Amino acid sequence: MTRSARDKVVKSANPPAPSRAFPTQPGLWAVVGFKQAGLVGGAILLVVVVLVGLLMFQPWRGSAETIALGDKGDGFASDRDPPAGGTPVPFDSRRAMGYLEELCKIGPRISGSEGMKKQQEWIEKHFTDLGCKVAYQRFTARQKSVRKPVDMANMIVAYHPERTRRVILCSHYDTRPIADQEENPRRWREPFVSANDGGSGVALLMELAQHMKDLKTDVGVDFVFFDGEEYVHERDDDYFFGSKHFAREYASVRRKIDYRGAILLDMVPARALAFRSSRTPGCGPGDCARRCGASRRS
Repeated sequence: MTRSARDKVVKSANPPAPSRAFPTQPGLWAVVGFKQAGLVGGAILLVVVVLVGLLMFQPWRGSAETIALGDKGDGFASDRDPPAGGTPVPFDSRRAMGYLEELCKIGPRISGSEGMKKQQEWIEKHFTDLGCKVAYQRFTARQKSVRKPVDMANMIVAYHPERTRRVILCSHYDTRPIADQEENPRRWREPFVSANDGGSGVALLMELAQHMKDLKTDVGVDFVFFDGEEYVHERDDDYFFGSKHFAREYASVRRKIDYRGAILLDMVPARALAFRSSRTPGCGPGDCARRCGASRRS
């Protein structure tokens, strides 16, 4: 990630912003093509809702940079143009920004930390107050550079859980242990709040939850918050503990649940965010789709 793409920390906090020195790779569920275009009319509307207030980027792209544009306001992803066509559900960008600010007040939310626990409790309360049921997919992961294993948990909010055909809207909600592209290496270990990378996707899904009960769809919808996606301390460490665990669990119930598509939400409020294609072997869109056992459509 270039320096200009580092997290835009909310005004209420001003620690060093997180960024990436390690290889940037797309999450396991970043690209999953819809198997049948006609079957997910409701899911298409979901995509429209997600696009309100922001222009969805192509999530399989690798590194990121921002492009200077005219100021269109201070709302959540306020520089995006609304999508053409359709009738999108009203998306309250200021309320989404409020969620992000509250999230950042927790501080760092590293996997297995007290900050992560507080975040889980806050997210769970938000969705239960809206009448949703939150499920935890708990597991233990061991990072190569860390001696002790870490307890982690994906969070899943299911809408229409009785439906077999489903789609996923997901984001990781863990924050990086170090700010690895901070110019001054002495500041890498200082706390930072990951407003953009690790926070924005959570805030977007929290706002979207306000409209789910009125959204008509032919498929079930799962909001999935992945833990341990960026629990990275050294250059050769592993990524994507949460999404890999989710994929393994899904493989055991594929006859009961049929996921037709997924959209990964990450780094969504950055102004004019652009992604360059990843050159990391095995991390292109086709590679991700094959891992998920799904076909990809461009």
